Formats: sequence, C-alpha cells, structure tokens
Amino acid sequence: NMDNMQNCLSDIAGIRIVCSFTSDIYRIADRISSQSDIQVLTVKNYIANPKPNGYKSYHMVVSVPVYLSTGPVNVKVE
Repeated sequence: NMDNMQNCLSDIAGIRIVCSFTSDIYRIADRISSQSDIQVLTVKNYIANPKPNGYKSYHMVVSVPVYLSTGPVNVKVE
C-alpha cells in the first residue's frame, strides 16, 4: 500500500557507471561527491573490501533534487 511504500522504499532510481580502470571509479565518485546539489548518504567500498565471493564495486547512495521531489538514488560505480 502507499503507506508501506513511503516507509519501506529507500530509493527512487538507480544508475550504474561501468569503468575500465579502478582510478576512474574513484575519480567519478569524487566528482559525484563534490556536486553542491548532491548529498552522499552512504558509501560501500567493495573495491577496498571485496566480498568473500570476489565481488568488487563502489556503491553510493545519494540524495539528489528531482523535479517536484527529492529522494535517495542508488549509484553503483564498477
């Protein structure tokens, strides 16, 4: 229902950015973080701390202004 959606939904969009080089991942994450209208809510650095299965990625949950709405957006940089 609508109440559960507002209470349980943690993001409204997701983006994935795929990079050829690890240095590009950190450069893009820095650019995203430095935007004045973006607030970084959480970061999970699976490059520095890979998962036991070998998964490596850099996850950011950010809050960005969206026309007529503001909410968190999940960004994966791989």
